Amino acid sequence: VDQILRTLKLSTGDVSNVYLVGSRLYNERPAKSSDYDVIIIRTQSRKEIQDVEAIHRNNVDAVVLSQREFLRRTETHLIERMCLSLPPENVLMENFSVTRRRIATEEFVRNALTRHEHTLHKASKFRDKGNISDMRKLLLHALRDRRLFGQIMES
Repeated sequence: VDQILRTLKLSTGDVSNVYLVGSRLYNERPAKSSDYDVIIIRTQSRKEIQDVEAIHRNNVDAVVLSQREFLRRTETHLIERMCLSLPPENVLMENFSVTRRRIATEEFVRNALTRHEHTLHKASKFRDKGNISDMRKLLLHALRDRRLFGQIMES
């Protein structure tokens, strides 16, 4: 966790939760070649923070959310909802306790479908460029997302 936060130029005092998502969650690539995809929840201590911020530095891709925005997204977005059920090894830091929340069904479904369509569109672009490896990776992500969506909707 410390290395990830240093890479992103964040201090542990500004962060309450860190969730590992993406390829490393699915063990798709050897650990040395894969980047870290993380969702970071900021503490409430900084008044000027944005609700959502994307940070990409070196081998870390992060979505940084305020606690309020993270809670909202657990009701409406697939990956944030998944963070509530991650195995302990993928919860890199958790100081802000989040209980299970209701799903805003219509918005959740709309966001999941949009994410799925976007992933499939990106996969077809990789196919068109002859990049079969990245196309395959995205198709696997799309299939996993569909499975996760079904599990969440059944629970």
